[in-house]
Amino acid sequence: RVDGEQALPAAAVEAMLAEGTPAPGNACAYRRGLSLCRRAGTLLASHYGFRSGSGAVFTVLPARRAAIVILANRNGGIFARTEAVAIAQLGVPEVDPPPVRDTTTAASY
Repeated sequence: RVDGEQALPAAAVEAMLAEGTPAPGNACAYRRGLSLCRRAGTLLASHYGFRSGSGAVFTVLPARRAAIVILANRNGGIFARTEAVAIAQLGVPEVDPPPVRDTTTAASY
């Protein structure tokens, strides 16, 4: 809602959040540009993207009437661990955060 008025038709929002196509290799689904996942029964609808020099995270938690938006001025700036902390603060149990890549040591072959 914007200024008390419905900004998007309810039917459009329902269509975006309806069951999607299963994503190979994980428990999430994909629909209309959104990754649809459930954590502890709570729906998370997310979209991540990056371009040279920037990155973005957009996650909506409809049941919590909340959204997380993270914009970064950094190559490949997808702040998944920051998003996970925000989701936990909204009362949804946190899953294991993605591993941190160790860039302090040289690769050995």
